[in-house]
Amino acid sequence: MERAATRIASVYWASSRPQTTRQSSPLELVLGAVGRNVSSLDYYAVWGVDIARFGDDRTALAKRQKNKLLEPVKSWNSTDLMATVGKIKAEYDATPYDARPKEILIDVIGLGAGVYDRCKELGLPARDINVGEAAA
Repeated sequence: MERAATRIASVYWASSRPQTTRQSSPLELVLGAVGRNVSSLDYYAVWGVDIARFGDDRTALAKRQKNKLLEPVKSWNSTDLMATVGKIKAEYDATPYDARPKEILIDVIGLGAGVYDRCKELGLPARDINVGEAAA
């Protein structure tokens, strides 16, 4: 690791003279950064659920952390509301403990209110949101 850092640092060091088109870091800063234990900010996972029931609409479950999706959005249709709650609960239970969402945001417009109520009853970290409201 130190050998690679030395090569990287030497490239920066060679260009450490003031130039208008390139910025560089002093060698001691680059070498000091190698192997440094840098902790990242803690951003917890959050899931968002948009509820549909029967017909052409689909229920969607998005899992994100910060502003990045953790996996492709899952969606399904032709299920009743309690089956949807079962799918959300199964996803939650299948997620490793330390990767579980801090909140499951459920759109409570229309059909979502019942799903939210049941998720809370099951002890899931559900929070009701109304996506039709104006931003604060």
